Amino acid sequence: MTTPFTNPITEDDIADYLSNTPDFFERHAELLAAVQLNSPHSNRAVSLQERQAQMLREKIKVLEHRIMDMIRNGNENVLLSDKLLRWTRTLFLANDLLAMPNQIAQQIAEQFSVPQVGIKVWGVAPQFLHADFANGVSDDTKLFASSLMEPFCGVNTGFDAVNWLPDPLAATSLAILPLRAGLIGSAAPAFGMLVLASPDAQRFNSAMGTDFLERIAELASAALTRASAAQGNSLLTQQRAVCDLTIKALVAMTAWDEADLRQRLGAGVAALPQPAQIVVPMVPAQLLAQRPDLENAAREVLAAGADITQTRAQRLPRIALGGSIGAARFSGGGASSDGVSWSIGPVTVTLPLYDGGGQEARLVAAQARRAEAIALYAARLRTAIREVEEALVNLQSTAERSGDAQVATEGFTASLKATQARNSAGLASLFELEDARRSAVQAQSALIDLQRDRVTAWIALYRALGGGWSSDSATPDAIPKS
Repeated sequence: MTTPFTNPITEDDIADYLSNTPDFFERHAELLAAVQLNSPHSNRAVSLQERQAQMLREKIKVLEHRIMDMIRNGNENVLLSDKLLRWTRTLFLANDLLAMPNQIAQQIAEQFSVPQVGIKVWGVAPQFLHADFANGVSDDTKLFASSLMEPFCGVNTGFDAVNWLPDPLAATSLAILPLRAGLIGSAAPAFGMLVLASPDAQRFNSAMGTDFLERIAELASAALTRASAAQGNSLLTQQRAVCDLTIKALVAMTAWDEADLRQRLGAGVAALPQPAQIVVPMVPAQLLAQRPDLENAAREVLAAGADITQTRAQRLPRIALGGSIGAARFSGGGASSDGVSWSIGPVTVTLPLYDGGGQEARLVAAQARRAEAIALYAARLRTAIREVEEALVNLQSTAERSGDAQVATEGFTASLKATQARNSAGLASLFELEDARRSAVQAQSALIDLQRDRVTAWIALYRALGGGWSSDSATPDAIPKS
């Protein structure tokens, strides 16, 4: 007895039954040959076994194509690895920090056949600010570089960094690589950026892998960081040599023992002189009379004037009166007497009538010497005025800059302390810490240099005003006798 509500058997039911009953074809093996299926490669019918074999052959072909792609990609990766190692070797051989950025870009272009490569680095030391790789970077570009956590690959849509390339119009596709300390995906701010460009729109596309580009960015960043550290060590060694030479000069000047002098100049002991923090807008002109060079020049003028007077006197008539006086003794006839004898005369009158122009020539020469002495005095006076004015300008300049330098030093020191606290809490990278420390050290060095310049300006003003010399100290009575 059947009911009208029985559900019909569907294809899914048959498929489930065959899947759940694997021994069905063992009991009915004749069905494997009896069942006929349409072949996708022809219009004839094939057996179930033959159709299964065709499906297996198609899967094998797909796998073979995949294996061929893997082999081809593997060979390409081997070539890229070899090029990457060759490029890395050039980085290890590079020693000149000034030429390293351009060398990185040039070797990328040669080793990887990139048509155009550009590189920029910012936050460099003052001695590298004039270099091409340190100029022409906008603040927006710096922010964009710091925002990249992986290389950008795609079509050129008008990036500012394209202007770093030799031919910006030929840059169709780009690969932009940020340069930062550590891994490319770290949170450290970027200190540079590499731009790779090609006229082929598919050379750098958004679907390509970026593993090798990441390694290139990390190796370039590490090379620049290593070279920067080496440059810093070189400058430190050079500065130490300058300090040693200065100490040797001070030993020769002061005749002090070198060990004692080094102890006096040691860290925490030595201190710059602290002149009075007063403003000197002007000084009396009479103070220039304390300069020995002006005093000497003035006396040269007086001496030249006296030579003129003497030369003129030689042209006038001269009257000379001669005479003698002496003791005398007379004796004779047993008598003697002592006395004094004297005589007057003759009177001589000398009148120069003709000397062939000798007196006139001597007068002209004396007048020329006086004019020369006056010109020399005027020149020395102008030099003295210039030295005093320069010292006053330097004093005023250092006084005006001292406040800003002190504020900058305090600000960078506070920033360093804050960055150290953030680094200890894991919120700041090592690069940020070192950048803050470098800024603080530069600010402190600038403040010390400013203090030194102010002391030097005071010394220059003291020296320009004669250094405490007076004309009384140059008289014979003031010279100590041994």
